[in-house]
Amino acid sequence: MNILTCYHCLSRLTWLKWPSLISGALLIHFLLSAGIWTIWLAGILRNPNMRDGFQTSLVQSGPAFLLCGLAAAVFIFALRLRKIARRGAIVLLSASIVFFWLDVHFQRYQISVDIATKEYWDGGGKEHHYFTWWWYNDRWLR
Repeated sequence: MNILTCYHCLSRLTWLKWPSLISGALLIHFLLSAGIWTIWLAGILRNPNMRDGFQTSLVQSGPAFLLCGLAAAVFIFALRLRKIARRGAIVLLSASIVFFWLDVHFQRYQISVDIATKEYWDGGGKEHHYFTWWWYNDRWLR
């Protein structure tokens, strides 16, 4: 790769094209998810009473790591102006929507918050949060 190609790849216009914007935003999102999953998995391995849950957690974390890797690849292809970046961004966005729908449909949440107050239970009870979709809370569906 020569200097002109590198400069062209990192130009302002390259960053503002839709494949790089979509893949960059999803890369940040899934890097956060993969980081939280990594901390969780390391914690399970360090706790001898929870080690039997490692395999289950590893399977549940698979989509976050898969989508993180795919987002990184599409982002690099988009910055290098490869034609495959457009199709890759569409596949990445579609896969993200499908995995999100599956998590919501099968209620694959990783954290539930229970507060033992009358107001909390009168308000609907449990509140679930997802590592894969760190901003999502299933109370928004009600």
